Amino acid sequence: MCSVPRSSGADELQVFVMVWTTFLAAGVAVWRGNHLRMDVLARFMPGRLRGGLRAAELVVLALLAGLTLVLSAQYAWSIFLLEQKSSTAGIPMWIPHAGVPLGFALIALVAVWRAAQTLGARRSARPRDGRPGAQP
Repeated sequence: MCSVPRSSGADELQVFVMVWTTFLAAGVAVWRGNHLRMDVLARFMPGRLRGGLRAAELVVLALLAGLTLVLSAQYAWSIFLLEQKSSTAGIPMWIPHAGVPLGFALIALVAVWRAAQTLGARRSARPRDGRPGAQP
């Protein structure tokens, strides 16, 4: 008779580390500008319109990342309150689930910071009275 050896929990730990790595790396990818973007149309737009589109894109990204942050944090909190543990290693399940809201918090922070930079640069490029061609 062949028996399957019991896992020591290392496989669970590996999966949990991969979850954390994935979501933290997503924040780094947004910081570096290596995230997926659908910019085919933006490449053909005039510079001003392209800048406005970039600002809108960052605002939407911040809002969606913020929503995902809130929902995933609520889920991790509910797992914390239930005191659920992983089946083999006995790791509290809120720990691996906490990687998701942390990753989306990084994404939201980067998006808000970049949106503020983009909108600030657009404002400083505009003349003081707002009319094209007016002297500052």
